[in-house]
Amino acid sequence: MVLLMVGCGSDVQVLDGDGGGVAEGGSTSSVQGGAGQGASAQGGAGNGTAQGGSSQGGSSPNGGSGQGGVGEGGATQICDAPGPCGACVAQACPDVWCDCVNNQQCLPLFGCTAQCPDGPDYQACVQDCMAAYPEGISAVVLAADCAAGPCQGSCPQAGEPISPCEECLYSTCPDAMNACLSNSECLAVWSCLNDCPPNELSCHQGCYNAFPGGIEALEDVIDCSQVACEPVCN
Repeated sequence: MVLLMVGCGSDVQVLDGDGGGVAEGGSTSSVQGGAGQGASAQGGAGNGTAQGGSSQGGSSPNGGSGQGGVGEGGATQICDAPGPCGACVAQACPDVWCDCVNNQQCLPLFGCTAQCPDGPDYQACVQDCMAAYPEGISAVVLAADCAAGPCQGSCPQAGEPISPCEECLYSTCPDAMNACLSNSECLAVWSCLNDCPPNELSCHQGCYNAFPGGIEALEDVIDCSQVACEPVCN
C-alpha cells in the first residue's frame, strides 16, 4: 500500500522492498502550495490479531477485508498490514494505523490517488481525490509520518517525518486540516500568504482577494492551531 504524504512542504515516499504492504509512491501536495507525487493503497488489510482475541476490522479499496484485534484487559488493537513496511507501521503506530483502517475514507483516498496519471495532470487529480475523500486526509498523513519515523528501516524510501507542528495540526485539528487540504483555494491562499514578505499587508490582502473561497477554511486551521498547537507552532 502506498502512503500519500500531504503535509506542509513535507514529502514522504514509502516503498516496501518485497513489493508487498507499502508500495511505491509519487509526489505530494503541500499546504504551502508545493506539488509532488503521492499515491495509494492497493490491496486490503490482512488478518491482524492482538493479545487475547480478535474482532472484525476495516476494508481495502480493492474490496478485501481485514481484521483487527482487541485483547482482553485493554490490550492494544493491532490492525495488520502486509509486507515488512506495513507490518512495522501496524506495530509501531497501532492507533494511527487502525485509525486509517477504520476510517471509511482513508484507504479509498489511497486507492483514488493510485489511479492518478503521471504528468502535468497528476496534481489536479490528487486534489480531486482529496476533495472526494476529505475525511481521510489527516489519517493518511499520520500513517505516512509513522512510516517515515520509526519504520524507516523497514520502509527504506520513506522521507522525513512531519514537523511537531504538523503532527499537532493533523492529530489535534484533523477536521480543519481536512477541510483546508481538500479545498484548492485554501491551499492557494496559504501558499500565497507564505510567499508574501513579512508584514506586507498589501500582499496579504491581494492573496485574500485572489482566493476568497479558501479564507474561511484557512482561518479555521489558524484558530485551531493557536488554541491547540501554539507551543509547537509558534
